[in-house]
Amino acid sequence: MRHKIQQPPPPAGPGYIKDAGAKFSHSSFTHHTASMKTVAVVLAVAAVVSSGPVRLSSYGPLPRYTPTPEYRPADPYYNAPAVYSFDWGVSDGFGNDYGHSEDRDGHSTRGSYFVNLPDGRLQKVAYAVDGDSGFVADFSYVGEAHYPSYRPGPAYRPAPAYGPGPVYGPITTYG
Repeated sequence: MRHKIQQPPPPAGPGYIKDAGAKFSHSSFTHHTASMKTVAVVLAVAAVVSSGPVRLSSYGPLPRYTPTPEYRPADPYYNAPAVYSFDWGVSDGFGNDYGHSEDRDGHSTRGSYFVNLPDGRLQKVAYAVDGDSGFVADFSYVGEAHYPSYRPGPAYRPAPAYGPGPVYGPITTYG
């Protein structure tokens, strides 16, 4: 047995919606909704405007930013050429031996650093920078490189194969 599904009747005419026997004009319904939205927006704006200035804090008036009208150059300290000198080093008796020193006067910088290399040599680097000439480094090494002699490790031997596991007898039950 089949049931026939009834389709709702078509609208009464173009632009009309039939609901509970009353007819509403679609265009007048849209106009009415738009008018209500306009009234709501106008009332919200009026409420905000009539409430006075918005205060972020109850502790007093808001601070005002007043920029200084004149330009003030940086302090002369920042305009002076850099002048410094430092020196540090580490030698702890466990093979750590390294250090760095540098002198700067204006645009001229000279310095050096040294470090023990893993092969037993001491690497020294002296460098200089004069204005825009770039970084010029001179590398030198003290001592002979020593590499440990090759000692082969033990030859590969596969692990022993395991034999069959233990054999268990019948389960004893006590009655």
